[in-house]
Amino acid sequence: MAFIYAVPRFLPDDVVLDLRATLTGAGEEWISAPGLGSGAGQEHKAPEALHAESSAYPGCSEIIGRLLGDFTRPEALLLKYFAEPATLSPASFLRFGEGASTGPRVLDAFGHQQTGPSLRADLMLVIFLSDPEAYDGGELVLNGDLSFSPQFKPPAAAAVLFDASIVQRVNPVTRGARLTVEFILESRIADPVIREMNGDLLECLNILSGESADAESERSRYLMTKLEKVRARLIRHR
Repeated sequence: MAFIYAVPRFLPDDVVLDLRATLTGAGEEWISAPGLGSGAGQEHKAPEALHAESSAYPGCSEIIGRLLGDFTRPEALLLKYFAEPATLSPASFLRFGEGASTGPRVLDAFGHQQTGPSLRADLMLVIFLSDPEAYDGGELVLNGDLSFSPQFKPPAAAAVLFDASIVQRVNPVTRGARLTVEFILESRIADPVIREMNGDLLECLNILSGESADAESERSRYLMTKLEKVRARLIRHR
């Protein structure tokens, strides 16, 4: 199965509350996103996207971007470990009102940057801003081409990071509204298997580096050196 990683509390609660209040009050600044509303030959009611030139967009985007780059936060460090991001797309704030959904879709491999060099779509990050009790339906379905497909409807502030080649869809919202923010990531490591192995090695190194200076510290340093050697050779030969 392709890479899928869920982070239960990716954003602080107070930030989510502020973002949700700003987005809820954006009013006419939401526009239809018809490119997300169809797939597999079927038409769906499209979600709405916050206009990039709206008054609410710069502040919301800056807050999210700052938190993604703050590697003192364990959640941001996990993103760095498992994505090794080289480039991120601009934030895409989406609102799924009643009846809105997407058909099955796979992201294009290139071309997600509107300006500058094209962005290779390696991974996608979806951050949930609405409490699950605020809407019915709206589950994020991954590996939608398989008979068993995991579905995600986590609490607000949670995030799901997954391989951009996965077939994905959002089930119809039947009550309320679902708010999310999405990013497409280009990784410094193009090979998904090596990228995941690199993330696992970094997690192990992080655990070892946090061990106290006791009788086991010499063994920990030895293991860290060996793991760093394996990781360095892995990255160089990707």
